[in-house]
Amino acid sequence: MATRKSSPSRVRTVYRTAKRTVRRRASSGMGGIMGAVKKDLIPGALAGVAAPIANKYVPGWGAPLAYGGIGYFMKNSTLMTLAGIAAGQNIAPMVSNMLPGGNTTNTGAFL
Repeated sequence: MATRKSSPSRVRTVYRTAKRTVRRRASSGMGGIMGAVKKDLIPGALAGVAAPIANKYVPGWGAPLAYGGIGYFMKNSTLMTLAGIAAGQNIAPMVSNMLPGGNTTNTGAFL
């Protein structure tokens, strides 16, 4: 019985392409100390100024609104967290007064 001869494997032609030169773009200035100033210091300073002003117009809720607003628009998660903590301090006494036997206590968080 004759064995079948396999067909020769195909030869793949490899075309060489010119290599592209990859150059690093100039930094956008968000590194080092200036990056920290833009990313953390300026939003924190704005929130520190805005919170007492907002508390004059919205007593008790001015600080959470100022922290949350500046944190949202400047994409700062730390200020958003502080807004949540400050809002929680305002909500906790309301909830505990609605519960039977509840009394207002300080949660220990600052603001």
